[in-house]
Amino acid sequence: MSKFYFIFYSIAIFLSVHSFDRNDPINVFVIWLSLFSIYIISFRYLSDFTTKQILCLGILLRIVTVGAIPSLSDDFYRFLWDGYLVSHSINPFAFSPNEFLEQGVPVTEEALSLYRKMNSQPYYSVYPPLLQILFYLPWFFVLSFFAKIILLQFVLLCFETVNLSLIGGDKSKKKFWIYAGNPLVIIESVSQIHPEPILVFLILLSYRLFEAKKFVGFHFVFSLFLQIKLSLVFLIPGGFFLLPKKKRIFFIFAVCLSLTVLFFSLFSKLGNQASSGIGLFFHSFRFHSLFEFLIYFALSPFAEYTYLSGTIALIMGGTIYLFYLYAKNRNLNEAIFVGFLLMLLFSPVIHPWYTLPLFALLSSKIPYTGVFLVFSIFSGFSYLLYSIQYTFFSDFFFMIEGVSLFACIYGRACINYFRKKSQIRKGKNKTCGRSW
Repeated sequence: MSKFYFIFYSIAIFLSVHSFDRNDPINVFVIWLSLFSIYIISFRYLSDFTTKQILCLGILLRIVTVGAIPSLSDDFYRFLWDGYLVSHSINPFAFSPNEFLEQGVPVTEEALSLYRKMNSQPYYSVYPPLLQILFYLPWFFVLSFFAKIILLQFVLLCFETVNLSLIGGDKSKKKFWIYAGNPLVIIESVSQIHPEPILVFLILLSYRLFEAKKFVGFHFVFSLFLQIKLSLVFLIPGGFFLLPKKKRIFFIFAVCLSLTVLFFSLFSKLGNQASSGIGLFFHSFRFHSLFEFLIYFALSPFAEYTYLSGTIALIMGGTIYLFYLYAKNRNLNEAIFVGFLLMLLFSPVIHPWYTLPLFALLSSKIPYTGVFLVFSIFSGFSYLLYSIQYTFFSDFFFMIEGVSLFACIYGRACINYFRKKSQIRKGKNKTCGRSW
């Protein structure tokens, strides 16, 4: 029975990645509801499988998504556009797509098709040099459009296979399945061509190097975080304070070297990035924010200052993280997990795929793992915010998510508390009745 159930789950995943329509709220709701319902029930059957079999299931569920054209995100058009520029020895950070075409430089029909379909025509590329190498690969092999998609998905599938192997040895079956079988992780990691699997690999590798006290390798790998996602500068204190004091100077050197690479590439035109690049995530873009939502709401009476909500939120999150690191000695796993969690909680933008590393970092020492399962569910449903663009719906979504997460953390404790009080009251009433 359990084997047939997971075959059914694989078929559901396959059909879903070929059926999503981000602009249709009913389509998004029904598909995510169906997938998460199947996924939650699947926990009942985990006892029938070994960890190695769960690993194979996780790989299989990702393999069936290969070949689907991404439909939940159109970022891959920008990935391929940047790769096209690199293949023609053009700096992808020097021009926005609009500026590049305004120069009258002849481009292929395929590149024009990418330009028409991308959603970031006026914006500068925000993807660091290491990712640009990945984007260049399909053009290096001179492949068709569909083959380019397959190649990028295959590269990410390889990273996910390694990630599952690394995670499976450290987790209980249930915690492993939160990453291995989670429909959000499965779909966002490979089919939608987001680079988070590479980031997960680097984080897991940094753990291994740190535990083995191979600090030179740790410094190098940690510095590569910034070459995948610049926002992970947030995690630098977590690495710095947990290192032996004699090793910190080399850590700072590696991080500064990585930042120097970014300065002469991604930030070669700093003003452009501030106004129409990475700066947008601080002052203009907002999506599925949590604590930042509260700050934005508090600033709403002063409309001219609402653009500061993202910056204020991230400063607050960073300050809390520093206090956390200072308060008690932590191990690297805990420090990176908490740092990544705080970064998400205080970020003005939480796209569904941003959350993937969080589910890979869950450990046996982290309580309330159910809350992260619920968070993954709401991250999937956050796609509704694309198609239902009414302010009241965003507020309603935030309230329901907040209540659900709060209930996951405190719900059982509250129920037990009121149950005990009820029992005490019944006991008192019985005693009073007998004495009377």
